[in-house]
Amino acid sequence: MATKPKSATSTKGKAKVSSAGRRRSTKAPATARVVTKSTAPDVSPAEAPKVAEVPAPDDRVKRPDLIEAVAARVAVKRSDVKDVLDVVLDELGKALDEKETVVLPPLGKLMVKKRVEQGGAQMLTLKLRRADGAKSDPKAPLAPNGEDG
Repeated sequence: MATKPKSATSTKGKAKVSSAGRRRSTKAPATARVVTKSTAPDVSPAEAPKVAEVPAPDDRVKRPDLIEAVAARVAVKRSDVKDVLDVVLDELGKALDEKETVVLPPLGKLMVKKRVEQGGAQMLTLKLRRADGAKSDPKAPLAPNGEDG
């Protein structure tokens, strides 16, 4: 098999090594282009293309947020909290499917106001009635002393 003879060394796209041992680029530095006159046609605001708005930070509470909050309040491993929370949410969903009202004292009273089938899923409109004392101290224990099983 014949090998290609090496051509004269090309510096195109390669960096040169300076006497100080540092590499320096052979490419010319990019220059900034100055635009003095707008080339865009005048467009009324109604005809202007819609610019996508930056979405607001997500302020919804999600499952991992609940797991972290509960794990921080009780002396239980995060994996155990995850298992218990999954069962609680499953049971809550079943209760809302079967009944019109679910009463959860620390949270309040959940009432199903409307049920609509949509795309193979059921959409529920809920009303949550919270008691005035529903706002509790976030550092308070979940169970009274001595009830920890």
